[in-house]
Amino acid sequence: MPPKGSGCPATGVVSDSTGTTGTTETTGTNATGPRVEAIPEGLVRLGARIDRWRTPTDPTTGVEPPRSSSPGWLRLIGPGIGVVVGLILVRGVLGGGLPEGDDAPYHVAKNLFAFSEIFGRGHLDGWAPTFSMGSEQFLLYGPGSALVASALRLFTFGTVDHPTLVAWVGALGYVATAPAAYFFARGLRLGRVGASVVGVASLCVSVPFGTGLAGTFDLGLIPHQLAVPLVLVTLGALVQVVESPDRRWVTLAAVAAMGVTVTHLTSALVTLAAFAVMMLCHWATPVRDRVRRPPSDGLFAAYRLALAGVLAAGFGAWWLLPLAENPGPRPSTATWRTPPFGEEVQRLLRTRLWASQVVVALTLAALAACAIWLIVGSEALSRLGRWRVAVVAAGPALLVLLYAMYHVLPGDTGLLMVNRGTGYAALLWILPIGVVADRLVARRSDRVAMALPAALGLIVVVMPALVPASGYAHRAVPPRPELQAAGRVLADSVPPEGRFAWVHERGFDTSFGPVHPELWLAMDSESATLNGFGGETISPVDTFLQYRLASIDPRQAEPLLIRDGVTHLVGRTSTLAAYAEQPGWRPVLVDGELTVLEHIDDVTLAAPLNDQRTELLAWSPERVRWRTEGAEELVTGLPAFPKWHLSIDGTAITANERGGFLTARLPDAGGHIVEATFRRSWADRLGVAITLVFLLARFGLPVVRRRRGTGPASAVSEADGLAADKDRAEKGGDDG
Repeated sequence: MPPKGSGCPATGVVSDSTGTTGTTETTGTNATGPRVEAIPEGLVRLGARIDRWRTPTDPTTGVEPPRSSSPGWLRLIGPGIGVVVGLILVRGVLGGGLPEGDDAPYHVAKNLFAFSEIFGRGHLDGWAPTFSMGSEQFLLYGPGSALVASALRLFTFGTVDHPTLVAWVGALGYVATAPAAYFFARGLRLGRVGASVVGVASLCVSVPFGTGLAGTFDLGLIPHQLAVPLVLVTLGALVQVVESPDRRWVTLAAVAAMGVTVTHLTSALVTLAAFAVMMLCHWATPVRDRVRRPPSDGLFAAYRLALAGVLAAGFGAWWLLPLAENPGPRPSTATWRTPPFGEEVQRLLRTRLWASQVVVALTLAALAACAIWLIVGSEALSRLGRWRVAVVAAGPALLVLLYAMYHVLPGDTGLLMVNRGTGYAALLWILPIGVVADRLVARRSDRVAMALPAALGLIVVVMPALVPASGYAHRAVPPRPELQAAGRVLADSVPPEGRFAWVHERGFDTSFGPVHPELWLAMDSESATLNGFGGETISPVDTFLQYRLASIDPRQAEPLLIRDGVTHLVGRTSTLAAYAEQPGWRPVLVDGELTVLEHIDDVTLAAPLNDQRTELLAWSPERVRWRTEGAEELVTGLPAFPKWHLSIDGTAITANERGGFLTARLPDAGGHIVEATFRRSWADRLGVAITLVFLLARFGLPVVRRRRGTGPASAVSEADGLAADKDRAEKGGDDG
């Protein structure tokens, strides 16, 4: 397109609702319709030179395939089938209450604190003492899931409780997967029937490590599932960015990528890997499209992709910049084993790791058929253009790449990617099913052909066993009465500045009901717990202390518990017998096999030192004040995190650390007032400012320019658009 202000018409490619592309002219500053992404003048000149060097010889350059003439309502049938099937499969969690899922209570406790203490105070992040010794709540995994839950609570005027909101967020992520998969498949040029089949099949993907019903309502990986439809929308929008200069695709790709990043960071990394695989397949595929593009289109597509990446970073700067400033320290975030590649492939093909045997068989058959069509150059794949290799090979290739990254990337990054990325690879594996479906109904009208995805959806509803773990999508079974009684005791007796500790005897103790009774107690009592959970919440100090309490001498554990602010111990009566004999603890509940002990002293949240007398004067999640005397330092119970700042008698000092804990060096052993304050850094403020600037530049300024009639000539005129539609309609045909 010409430089801004050149006064001559610009030629650009716009996409219709089906994802096909074509050439049309943009005229004038008052034009209406899809707006193409402006290309910098330097790139335009460079593209013109490339076109002169490599002029395409195909005389059909710029001629688009016929546009669909089907009615608009028919386009909603395919996504609608998937939504209806999804709602039926998750109907058991829509009625209210805590959903099934090992980690579901954790998300409830985390969202409850975020709603009242972080978002309710006008912040996007903050210090949360809920788990272990506390952490910055959204440092590693962003607040996407909590923001959605909070929005739902506001929308319902606070009438829906937080356990139900967690169930709704998980159900939303699952149900939205079907239309998101439809959108992704349409971007890859599958027809409506094929894309609808892919949407229904995506609901059958059920991986316990995340993606589908198994990950959502068996393990309770709620944020991961919420990220799944965002990942599919991101990939679909990026495909459209490659195909079309319509600026709306660039914006959608940036917004969706930002949503993935602030919801589930690992999913964002897997998205990058998946799109890299797809682009490699696209680049390696010979051009056989009916639409032959000038060589400069590749340069302009690269620019649009880069722009989408910059916009995504700008939109998410409010979270990304603080993350870059404070990457740690962090303990290990993954404690599981990833099987060797060959074993993983066998599990994918032979077991219910990601789908039922019926779905696996259909997937393999469709993959084999598409591979044969690809080799022989069948017309069945011709409509996919340069995406035909990606549709066939992206799923297996992504799994290979993730395993390669597992062996290359440092720390837990590669382990998390291959573990959490298995579900995304499975979603790519099912794309050939849609290709085969399109082939089967190639000579049928849309109205008749859409009966195929409708029939498949009905089969899934009637035979839910096709979806592994479909039986888990229901309300959680209440725990044993002893655990419920312990929750009531903790709710009444644990002070805001204190925390309880569930003393593990060995491994997981599921005899009281939940897999993680400590998480259920934290949710039910709305109390903080010493028990850590996940790398995003475990503090860099006292990691897994709760697993050692049962094996160490209670007299050795007591100073650690005093420093950590532990006021109550919960566990089996036999496990806590040694602590019950100590003079500092007294039982407040003995109910059969379960006991709750309470510490008789007040909380100090500071390490007891010889001859030192410390009193906790005031406490809030982000401000703590002590009075101390008798020692020349105060070792607090707060992790030595960079955003904690210390002052002594009102004078700011440089914070020190001892054993990973925030420590104040006192001028003498006399009486002093020590205050610790959690402060947001320059990165928090600058990140929000950058996000606001990007939002204004992308959405605000173009609106102002259009209203003033000073915008660039980058829109398709309504008259030209109507004329083009008429021409396409006269050509007839339906690409769905």
